[in-house]
Amino acid sequence: MSPKIIITPDDPKLRAMFEKMLADTGGLKDFLKQEAEHRELFSRMARKSASLRELYPDQFVAMTVTDELIVADTLDELLSSLREKGIPRSKYVIEFLDAEWERMVV
Repeated sequence: MSPKIIITPDDPKLRAMFEKMLADTGGLKDFLKQEAEHRELFSRMARKSASLRELYPDQFVAMTVTDELIVADTLDELLSSLREKGIPRSKYVIEFLDAEWERMVV
């Protein structure tokens, strides 16, 4: 059974935007697959954040699906590097590695 997504017809612009997004990604099945891959990539970045923070404090870091790291001083520089490499947006996650970051336990 294929997954189904229900969109209320209240907002035609939202519906059109969502339908275009699905068409651009190859349909609902491919969209859901890409979403799962992106969640896994985000989890990998989260697991490595502490060690990356020590290596690249106060830097913007992108991690690709192949675990390649691209590091830059500014977000603009990082995005420019990603564009130059031709890496699609769905194939990386970005994090700013704040040197002053501390985990808060509540």
